Amino acid sequence: MRRLTAVVAVLCVPLLGGCGVFPRMFSQPSVKPYERQMPVMPAHLVSVSGGAPVVSEAVSRTQRNPVKAGPSAVNAGRAYYGYYCRHCHGDKGDARTPIGDSYNPKPTDLTSAQLHSLTDGELARRMVLGPGHEPVLASTVPVNRRWAIVRFVRTLRQ
Repeated sequence: MRRLTAVVAVLCVPLLGGCGVFPRMFSQPSVKPYERQMPVMPAHLVSVSGGAPVVSEAVSRTQRNPVKAGPSAVNAGRAYYGYYCRHCHGDKGDARTPIGDSYNPKPTDLTSAQLHSLTDGELARRMVLGPGHEPVLASTVPVNRRWAIVRFVRTLRQ
């Protein structure tokens, strides 16, 4: 008999929920949009100046690479390329990856002769401001790492 009472109670509880016995979402206390005035934000709470400067087009096109060429710069660039670039541009820089294939425009082929005719400054500028990058990589890739990546990209020729 106890078992039957338990089964009946378990089956009846959901039915009682529809009868207004239990609280429902539409009857719970809540704040509706524009129902209350939001508190005033304190002055100067959010900074409107500072932050990392974006690479200037005029300056960086002609800027020389401050990272001295050599095996250590290429190795550092290879590591940074793996952190920030490889998933779209691929291990070989040929832009043949599942992630890269999903983008429009497609990632640049870093092995192309056209890309290697650019100056180091132009490569650094395109790295952070080129199609598909703006403005994410400008705030993601630290400036000192950009130049090492340029040194590594120079080794990715066809």
